[in-house]
Amino acid sequence: MIYCDLNETRVLPITQGQPILTKGKSRPQQIKAWLTESRQYMVMEDYVIFIPWLNLEILIPKGFIYDGASVPRVLWPLLQPDGILLIPAIIHDFGYRYNAYVRYGDNTIVCAGVGKAFHDRLFKNVAVAVNDMPILGTIAWVGLGLGGWLPWRNRRKADQKLQEDFPNVFVDRGDCVPAHEYEVEYDEMGG
Repeated sequence: MIYCDLNETRVLPITQGQPILTKGKSRPQQIKAWLTESRQYMVMEDYVIFIPWLNLEILIPKGFIYDGASVPRVLWPLLQPDGILLIPAIIHDFGYRYNAYVRYGDNTIVCAGVGKAFHDRLFKNVAVAVNDMPILGTIAWVGLGLGGWLPWRNRRKADQKLQEDFPNVFVDRGDCVPAHEYEVEYDEMGG
């Protein structure tokens, strides 16, 4: 397990890049993949992130695949998808996919059903906590507000379930911590 405390030194997860598949595709499909697809990464060991203003340790389970910050390709020279926004992007990708998180320790589902705005705010607040760059967190948050609706809608249609994707991690006890218990903003905690 890799542990990252946002109050202390930032520790990155152990990940493995996944191939962008082009072999066996038609030339137009290959060119489209080359120009539009970004590399995805698999978390190779459980990754736990302590978010102090929520007093919450979030578990990102081994095997979770994410694509990092969804930055338009033309902006990659300034901001890479797997660069300075990596830690907030992992948390955000997990939140968008499942609209919930797993609390480390007892594997209880928390923040279930909190919605897009919660995950976008959490991304911004984690970005500020990790990088101490409020302008970057705000720019990314605005970008999510403008461009995050399609991925959010697509993830809701896919309706992926934590229990199905990570059966060895999740213990279904029928309990779920209400979302309103985690509505504390980073800014309210003096950040």
